[in-house]
Amino acid sequence: MVKLRLKKMAYSKQLFIMLLLACSTLLLVVFKTSAAHTGSISDPLPIDNEDDLYKMAECMKYNKSWSNGKHFSLNCDIELKTSIELSNSAEGYMFCGKFHGNGHTLTLSGGTPLFSTITPFTNLTSFAAHTGSASDPLPINSEDDLYRMAELTCTVKDGSNGKHFSLNKDIKITLQTNICNQSHPFCGHFHGNGHTIRLLSNRTLFDYIGKEGIIENLTIEGKGRCANTNYGTIRHCIAVPIDISNGIVENNYGKIKDCQVKGLFKEAGITNQNYGEITRCVIAGSEDEFGSYGITACNNKGGKITHCRVSATIRSGSSSSYGVSYTAGLVGINSGLIENCTMDGKILGGGYGVYLVGQSSQDTSEAMIRKSVAGKDASGAYCQKLFGSYSGQVEDCGYEGWDKDDYCSVK
Repeated sequence: MVKLRLKKMAYSKQLFIMLLLACSTLLLVVFKTSAAHTGSISDPLPIDNEDDLYKMAECMKYNKSWSNGKHFSLNCDIELKTSIELSNSAEGYMFCGKFHGNGHTLTLSGGTPLFSTITPFTNLTSFAAHTGSASDPLPINSEDDLYRMAELTCTVKDGSNGKHFSLNKDIKITLQTNICNQSHPFCGHFHGNGHTIRLLSNRTLFDYIGKEGIIENLTIEGKGRCANTNYGTIRHCIAVPIDISNGIVENNYGKIKDCQVKGLFKEAGITNQNYGEITRCVIAGSEDEFGSYGITACNNKGGKITHCRVSATIRSGSSSSYGVSYTAGLVGINSGLIENCTMDGKILGGGYGVYLVGQSSQDTSEAMIRKSVAGKDASGAYCQKLFGSYSGQVEDCGYEGWDKDDYCSVK
């Protein structure tokens, strides 16, 4: 009797080992597709055929949290021969990743849905150990961390509100993404710490900065700008654009302070449309780096531009957008306040280029420029004019360090 029991125990142990080996082999087969990929946004798990979808389903069945935070990329059209479920809440596995269809088609077999249960995408593991306070900011150490930040901001209600983010190294961004949008504006505090984010494609880093949002001490370099729309504060930042429209933001309703623009901009050094405040900014450049307006195409009613300097080269006649007849060293159309600003760059080319302001809008009730000058190094304006057809108020404007014989007239 004892011998029989021992034989049964030995047989059961041997069977258990065989089953374990079989399961291990199966898991290796299942995970073979994903072994060479991390599942991050920059290195998604590839779906290249029907088998890859089945392997994905098997992985989720064996590990209920396997899809959490992972990115999957469908790389071709696939027609399924049998039905497949990539999530099933009844069996305890739900899809918590991000499936990128890339415009391809999945043709399903039978009436079974591909995803029966989809839960919110979560990939915030690198942030989990941090509170996001000023003393314990959420770390940005890689491109993937920026994408995680984008997921937090764009998919979680008030996800960025009051949170601090710290850029700890220079980063290149290769893919398209926007941190925040109009529905989910960025309302946190982004500390650039003097590091650089290099944009390798034509894109914008922050789509929409809310009133509480702060971006500071950041250098943005390459084929893109800091933001599309700013209602918050951008300060102590450097833009080194490469052949883009506007150096820092497209539309400014907030505050831009103590910033520099050093690169090639096509339209305006700081912003296309200004409704907010631009203070103590410097737009620098060489003869190969020019736009049509040193600071902004339009300084609208309520807009304030103070203590700024433009030493970039402006190409006269390079743009006629927004009905601006003159290119200008400071502002194309002024309906707001310009004060204590200097243009000491060059104006090149034919057409009508002036040093300070091109023209005014129909409403000149708040249009004012005062204590602003063409610096001693300024050159090339049409008849050395400060203004084009500008009809707003002018106080204490002129030429700094010029002889009177060097220009035709102030207006």
